[in-house]
Amino acid sequence: MVHEFWMRQLSDTVLPPQPGTDARYWEGVLLVVVIVAIAGSIAASFTAREGILVPADTLGRSAAVVVGVSSVIVLATLAAPGPPPAAVEFLSTTTATILQHAIVIVLALNALVLAVLLIEPGLFLWVLGGYLTVLCLGVGLEYLEVGHAHRRTRESPPPMPDDAPVTVMVAAAFEGEVLPETLRHNLETLADLPFVVVPATKSTDDTVDVARQFEADYPDRVRVVEGTTGSKAGDLNRAWEVVETPYVLILDADEFVDTEFVARGLARLRERPDVGVVQGRKAAANPDDSRLSRFVSIERQHSTWVDHPFVDDVFDAGHFAGSAAIFRREVPPSVDGWTEGVLTEDIELTIRLYLRTDWEVVYDSQMVVWESTPETVWDLVRQRVRWSRGWAQVTRLHGAAIWRSWRDLGWRRTLGLAWVLFIPVSSPFVTIFPILFLLWFVGFAPPLPLVLAIALALFLLPARSIAYGYAAFRDPIVSRTATPTRIVEAVVYANLWILFGWIVQLHSLYLQAAGAPAVWNVTSKVVTKTESTSASGTDYEDRGGDERERDPT
Repeated sequence: MVHEFWMRQLSDTVLPPQPGTDARYWEGVLLVVVIVAIAGSIAASFTAREGILVPADTLGRSAAVVVGVSSVIVLATLAAPGPPPAAVEFLSTTTATILQHAIVIVLALNALVLAVLLIEPGLFLWVLGGYLTVLCLGVGLEYLEVGHAHRRTRESPPPMPDDAPVTVMVAAAFEGEVLPETLRHNLETLADLPFVVVPATKSTDDTVDVARQFEADYPDRVRVVEGTTGSKAGDLNRAWEVVETPYVLILDADEFVDTEFVARGLARLRERPDVGVVQGRKAAANPDDSRLSRFVSIERQHSTWVDHPFVDDVFDAGHFAGSAAIFRREVPPSVDGWTEGVLTEDIELTIRLYLRTDWEVVYDSQMVVWESTPETVWDLVRQRVRWSRGWAQVTRLHGAAIWRSWRDLGWRRTLGLAWVLFIPVSSPFVTIFPILFLLWFVGFAPPLPLVLAIALALFLLPARSIAYGYAAFRDPIVSRTATPTRIVEAVVYANLWILFGWIVQLHSLYLQAAGAPAVWNVTSKVVTKTESTSASGTDYEDRGGDERERDPT
């Protein structure tokens, strides 16, 4: 409440305050003090006797003093002081901002749970039981996903039609460096297909000029539709009007495709008239180029080879992933196209297709495009913050409608879509573990039987390592040798993704709650030649950027 009041005082500025500004300095001070105050309140609550305001023991008195001093500093901060001293400038850095947002949410939620359970101690076992149930459900699904991936077999690709009725649509923004190589490769690989290139005019590099040059070089195959709407969603809606073929392959500017992708997608669409979208898999073009590439690649392998196929096959809840998908021409217009103003227009379109139409969205992990990975850690953070905020937007917009439509969707799809939307916003639920453990430790509930505690640990703890490790070493597209060093690295990366995901989600949810503007940030990417891509006829080394603007962080 204190922070919300302070934010209201800055209503004439961009919310939340930007790193490097005076407002961000003082917000950092405020958040750190709030974190200390909440932690002190929790500590004091465990030592104070009923009816006693100030605990009698040393630890309790110290905690009370910390809370009191923090309150004074909070009130001083609310007075909107002038430029901050240099000593607190580090509080406004991007790293500090993200950590402050994550920590304050975790502590606030744990303090809220503590307050409720101190008032109604009888709820503790119910809360703990519900927490463990959801946690075991999620981990159980991870194990089932591995089993499902193990049973899948690769099918022989169908032949590429001589006259495939497909238009290739390439969206590009701030990607003047990467676009020439990818577009040239895709034009040569899909030699008979027409292309619609959609360069965003907001690009400050030569993206538009590059697209126009290709239009001049390939006048019979390339058409440029400049993206003037300011968003990918709006640009796709505008470009869709010029498509004349029954099918459209959507690619991002950093993606390389082959004929097998198109042949498999067309075969699925022709086999099933009810399918409106066939989503293909995205694989890293440079999976072993650096530690960051390996870190990103292992998550993408799990997501695109283990998780997404399971959700589609078992729950019938496949979803469009922004690119690398073949559409029937009539599908987007059936729901009035993509929605502008959301950060993940792909999943939002998917949900509306399920809620308003009978079109199916299916996933084919054997349809593969090669994508570049973020160039730096901060590029990865910005990318995942946008994704997390976008999924949070879609959950807010359509989460309730999915449950209301369960009769039309069916129970499998309802559960699948609900779970898909829950995972990207689940970190607040997961991170109440500290207070539950602490309350159990001090005797709010009888101790777990040793056998049950060991069984839970053996079931829960290795799940992420097994799921990510299986994806890393059994992936038929991105192959790796399971050396001892690589196995240890995979286990470390798998568990780092848990912490990384929690921090990014909490920071993203904070931005949503604070009313941060929904803007696209620039994500620099790097693409290098690899054995995998060379096997498909690709030979390249480029750097490019994703079509984003400045992120509130």
